[in-house]
Amino acid sequence: MRPGTKTDPRAQDLAAFLRAIALAAGLLASSCAQAPAVDSFAWTGGGGERLAFTQERGWEPGSEAVFGADRISNRYVLQKPLSLKAGMALEVSIGLVRGPDEARLRLSLGGTERKAAPLLVADFPIRDGTSQLVLPLDSDSRIGSLSVELGQGQAKGAIRVEAIAVRPAFRGIERIEGGVRVSSGFSIRLEGGHLVLALSRPFVSVPPGPGQRLALEFRYPPFTGAATAELRGEAGAKPLHLRLREAGGTTVFGPELFPPGLARLEISVPERVGVPALFAAHISETEAELADLGRVLLSAPADPLADYSIYRWDILPSVIIIDFRDYSTQDSYLKRLAFFVEKAGFRGRLAGDAEIAALHGWNAHDYRSEDLAAFFEAARSKAFVLGKVERGLEALLLERGIIARRSGRIVAGQGALISISRESPSYQRLTLLVHESTHGIFFSDSAYRDFARSQWASVPKDERWFWRLYFDWANYDVSSDYLMANEYQAYLLQQPVSRAEDYFTKTLPARLVEKHPERQAALDAYMARFGKRFAEGAMAFETWLGKRYGISAGRTWFLD
Repeated sequence: MRPGTKTDPRAQDLAAFLRAIALAAGLLASSCAQAPAVDSFAWTGGGGERLAFTQERGWEPGSEAVFGADRISNRYVLQKPLSLKAGMALEVSIGLVRGPDEARLRLSLGGTERKAAPLLVADFPIRDGTSQLVLPLDSDSRIGSLSVELGQGQAKGAIRVEAIAVRPAFRGIERIEGGVRVSSGFSIRLEGGHLVLALSRPFVSVPPGPGQRLALEFRYPPFTGAATAELRGEAGAKPLHLRLREAGGTTVFGPELFPPGLARLEISVPERVGVPALFAAHISETEAELADLGRVLLSAPADPLADYSIYRWDILPSVIIIDFRDYSTQDSYLKRLAFFVEKAGFRGRLAGDAEIAALHGWNAHDYRSEDLAAFFEAARSKAFVLGKVERGLEALLLERGIIARRSGRIVAGQGALISISRESPSYQRLTLLVHESTHGIFFSDSAYRDFARSQWASVPKDERWFWRLYFDWANYDVSSDYLMANEYQAYLLQQPVSRAEDYFTKTLPARLVEKHPERQAALDAYMARFGKRFAEGAMAFETWLGKRYGISAGRTWFLD
């Protein structure tokens, strides 16, 4: 409008109307616009991809994750909700910036709508260092937000959210470098001088990823004296007891040891021992195979139709334990090997199927890496055709490093193989596993092997008479002092010291006399003279192994 021009009232009304429309449109656009994305820390998905999310409070960029006296709570909202399966988890990394010895934090998982009931709420103590707080999901869920609230009375404290990530479920507690990893559903209390740690629904899980298996891992530190941990499941169920080793250790429990759908698991440990870790999670298959021998005896097979279950002995991880479905299956893998390694008249020779078909192998087996390598190298160099499952065993041993291939040849690696069969009755499985496990120590521990060989060498010639008679009857090659020393220690240790005299003076002579009645008088005279020596020999071995491994004659396991 030019100066001096008269204003049209209708034009003024139109201009005011247009300004009002423009203002309203601007306000509408402002109210509909998304809040700026948070970029001071990452929220990542299951594949490691970075997810876009906003904050509800509108704290200044760069400090959207810092909580303190005047910044008690905030809510982080995903721009695109996540669908997560049961057995997955949200892991929130928290750093304690400053404050009292302990702060408390509440985490709430929810949808995008604030008024909806939360999917999961959990309270955590936060101490010095970094805390990884894990929220495992018991059912398929759609996640839209995470709320973080600093506990009341924590005004002197300050914490920072370092990261949020989708992970496979972790249930329990684990001390980590610089802090702790702990999940919701975990609790700990002091009860009668014992720490009682509890996990809710420890084995809720999605199928494991490649090369993984779900397991419960328990770690404890060195301590002094005797101590036992007790694991309790559902009310009325028989608890498991684990004798703890003074040197400390790690024990892995498979889900097969517990009832399906276990709702709550408690483990009670003397307070003086402490627990650096107790958690259920997906771990590598080789870690999950670590087993106390009690687990081997107690576990039902994961797949009853599979040829075998495989474990690694937790006190000597280079010793693998194969628990075969039945004797026939065990024979198909190991019978020819048994004749090649130990049987009189066959040692060092590859026997054909027809030659050994009617002969008995063993009900349980043990082999050092050198003999396993010699067997497969003999088959390679002579182009001897082994069975399909024998070739499968060779591949397994190569994979585990018990044998190795160098310049085309099969050579010894590290470790040993022992086996039993589920066809054996329970009392026999126990005895056989003890027997075979002592062979595993003999093969793997050079100091023990030297001790056993010196013990055998110290047995007088007239006292060896019975041992050679019995081992010859059992079809061992008695010309090998190495084999004799190995079997000598294993037979002495396969039952408690208190039962050694009866076993050797009554049970074994009865077997011999059944086939050789003419030996009765000689056996009676021998036992009258040397009968006390069996318990003395067993005690010598038990004393050595007790100091080294905490095991005893007739009991090489800790879990029952």
